[in-house]
Amino acid sequence: IAFLMDCNWRDIKLKIQKPDEDQREIIARGCAAYSKFCGDSRCEAELFPQLWLQLDHKHPERRLLVAKTAAVLALETGPKSHPLLLSICQQLLEDKNSEVRRAAADSFAVLLSFSEDADKLSSIQNSCIKIINDDCIPTETALLVLSAIAKISFEVR
Repeated sequence: IAFLMDCNWRDIKLKIQKPDEDQREIIARGCAAYSKFCGDSRCEAELFPQLWLQLDHKHPERRLLVAKTAAVLALETGPKSHPLLLSICQQLLEDKNSEVRRAAADSFAVLLSFSEDADKLSSIQNSCIKIINDDCIPTETALLVLSAIAKISFEVR
């Protein structure tokens, strides 16, 4: 991505209409490798705008890609990027597609386990309540989110 100077060409190269599970995995890992290689600031400048653009995409496969990528990037980016990734997951928790909400909840749980940002605690708590009340999200994911938010709350006090 960094080597493609023409933004229009770069945007065209990033488009796959309906990435399947294997393609989503490969793309998410590629994004993580890119982040590791280029650093957080370049990742935020290059990848995050692409993720934001996909939040309202008509194909749920693209929104699933965003959710998967958010979790993978949580492992490679620094704490400064985590609030942006949390915001992306929070947007996806509102999705009409249950599979997207499930993937977003999984990524949200991963991000919370790395989060040290108590500034957005009320927003995080609201998302946690949505996750708990959503029947399509597995109990295990809800428990991971609850334990992560308990850890953050405990550290705040």
